[in-house]
Amino acid sequence: MSKKRKITLLTVLAIILVIVIGGIGMKMRLDATEKEKMVTVVKANKHLIYDDFLSDIDKYHKINSVQVDYSTVKANPMGGIDVKGYVNKNTSLSFQTGFDSPDGDGTDVELSASVFSKKLDDFVSNKGE
Repeated sequence: MSKKRKITLLTVLAIILVIVIGGIGMKMRLDATEKEKMVTVVKANKHLIYDDFLSDIDKYHKINSVQVDYSTVKANPMGGIDVKGYVNKNTSLSFQTGFDSPDGDGTDVELSASVFSKKLDDFVSNKGE
């Protein structure tokens, strides 16, 4: 291989490397921005977790507080936001729920599917304790 050809090849490889590294950096920044937006939506609508979900199962009014683990906030494949949390500062009394925006612009947010741990179910179902 001639010297000119080696220089051209190294230049092309360097350009490709810069493009790939720049693309990865940009993707990471966009992902962080997107996660911040999702966390903002969850924080603004945290009250829905109790109002629309936990209040239905809390017939003995045993839930005093709801904690959301904001590190678990992630986009779900259907376009909503999934989040995990727990009640009464007890991580074993856990739940997972999703937020969805039917209009797609994030202004009208509602809860989608929600599940809770067996321990949370036992806790809210038992009149004693």
